[in-house]
Amino acid sequence: MTDTTIDEDAELLLAAMVVRLTGVRGRECLFCDVARMVDEHGCDTTLRFVRNYRDQRAPKPTALERRMGAMGATATASCS
Repeated sequence: MTDTTIDEDAELLLAAMVVRLTGVRGRECLFCDVARMVDEHGCDTTLRFVRNYRDQRAPKPTALERRMGAMGATATASCS
């Protein structure tokens, strides 16, 4: 028997699934990661996948969204 409760076990399982479903894979670049995530999870017209990549690869730089916007990416852009 383990020393963890069912709630703690569920939280650990959920955290592992989040990493598995949204984690950056290997040496995947930003654009490949975002394209894969949009294919797998759909687009909600936000920059959530860009932020997710940044948070996993380089959490200190915070200008990524602004830089992406300067290149034409917007949180309200169509994902067609």
